[in-house]
Amino acid sequence: MKYLNYIAFLVLLAIASACSDKNVEYNMEPVDTAHQAELQIFYMAPKTAVSSNYIYQVGINGINYANNGSTLITTFNGVPGGAVGMYYTVASGDVTITLFHRLDGVNIDAQPFYTGKARGLKAGGKYQVFVVDDNADPIVLEAGEMPTFGGSTQTAEYCGTKWYNFMYEADGTPSTDKLQLYIQGDSTKQYDEPLGKPIGFGECTDWESLHVTKTVYNSQGYQSRYYTFHVIDGTTGEDKGQLEYVSNTAGRVKAFTDYWTWYIGRQYRLYVHGVRTSKTVRVAVSRWTAY
Repeated sequence: MKYLNYIAFLVLLAIASACSDKNVEYNMEPVDTAHQAELQIFYMAPKTAVSSNYIYQVGINGINYANNGSTLITTFNGVPGGAVGMYYTVASGDVTITLFHRLDGVNIDAQPFYTGKARGLKAGGKYQVFVVDDNADPIVLEAGEMPTFGGSTQTAEYCGTKWYNFMYEADGTPSTDKLQLYIQGDSTKQYDEPLGKPIGFGECTDWESLHVTKTVYNSQGYQSRYYTFHVIDGTTGEDKGQLEYVSNTAGRVKAFTDYWTWYIGRQYRLYVHGVRTSKTVRVAVSRWTAY
């Protein structure tokens, strides 16, 4: 029995030592904010969602990124994806971006179909780089500081939103008007809550707080809220009324409305894209969760 006690003691001692504090190290390097910038890359050119238009490799200053032969960027999407708040790090200054299609359905083309420069990235900055034309340099926009919110203790709280305009009027022709976002009011059920400023093609709003009414009290809280856009004349500032677009392959024209489900405390980036007059590359809004 005495030996059994000794054995039990040694086992407990081994377990206790195994549970002691350990330094867990990851193979990573902190961002050098004195010399590096961070960026995400998006493809917003008005293309149909077919595999021949997908991107299978992205080059950043000569360093290529791929996804083991699978699609890396679909139409109206970006990288790095797969998790919230991920960015590539690059040396500050001008950054060369190359994009590659797949040549034969299997192998990535040796030559990029797109080469452009994202210019003027500052050290310590976070940027989103948007390719909107295969023959032009990308649009570069700062990511901006996200708003902060308190804990979800009430029945009404907020999430953060930032909206981007990449809507074309016709194939290859960006819209010259601006878009003003309107949110449907909870009580009025009318689109009577303007949010943010009017934005032209290649522009974005500031970060804006969006009111979210909790539907389940003992939860993070969420709400589906509808929205629309008004068209604002890019020269005179005149409100031309609600955005209308071709909504199906038959050519039906209707007013644009849509909704997303918003979660309290989250931060969202929303991208208006497509061609207003197209039957195939129709206007839509995609969303990335930034936080």
